[in-house]
Amino acid sequence: MVAQQSRAFRDTAQPVLDEAAQGHTETVGQQLEELDPLQLLDVAEKVADLAVRPIRDEPVSRKAAVDAIHIATSTANVMDYLLTWNCKHIANALMRNKMEAVIRSSGHEPSILCTPEELKREQRVE
Repeated sequence: MVAQQSRAFRDTAQPVLDEAAQGHTETVGQQLEELDPLQLLDVAEKVADLAVRPIRDEPVSRKAAVDAIHIATSTANVMDYLLTWNCKHIANALMRNKMEAVIRSSGHEPSILCTPEELKREQRVE
């Protein structure tokens, strides 16, 4: 996940760095290097509260709790987009409506969940 505001790609969160560090040995260095200049988003109590909802209300399984943290982090930090290649639990058209409903029921507006490729297509259309 790299969260993005309309200005520029500029923010990420500690769980992203943790996942990148646990990736394939041959790509870990490159991934961390690309993430290094990004600012870290706040992962505070409000994120923890938001992350519990998708698990409790079942759009996200307990095994995918870190995905709920990614979504909660982008929501709590009022990010326009949450970019991910995780199409199983995050950028998944079948899950998206359920996830957005859970987030809206908590009084927040969800970030747009999409892959970088989807965002590039969207920008070309404009």
